[in-house]
Amino acid sequence: MIQTNTTQAVSGACFQEKPIILKLSLESILEKYAPDNAEHFPMPRDSTLVDLLKHLGLGEDQVMLAFVNGRMANLKTRLADRDAVSLCPYICGG
Repeated sequence: MIQTNTTQAVSGACFQEKPIILKLSLESILEKYAPDNAEHFPMPRDSTLVDLLKHLGLGEDQVMLAFVNGRMANLKTRLADRDAVSLCPYICGG
């Protein structure tokens, strides 16, 4: 009698979590860093605000204020699905 292994290998992709979707608003001079899909921007689950900045190619020193769902946020703020994120630059004037 021939035995067959009925256990199937499960692809690693099956275990990947669905990304969160963010709505981004980059103000003033940061607008040039806004992706084409800013209204529906995917990020990995468990991302923080600093992860988002890195993903967009922004340095921490370029952002003066950050808001998540209208509330002030810091670099360690964890992002969640459907969060609205607004990033504001330092403004100089005279």
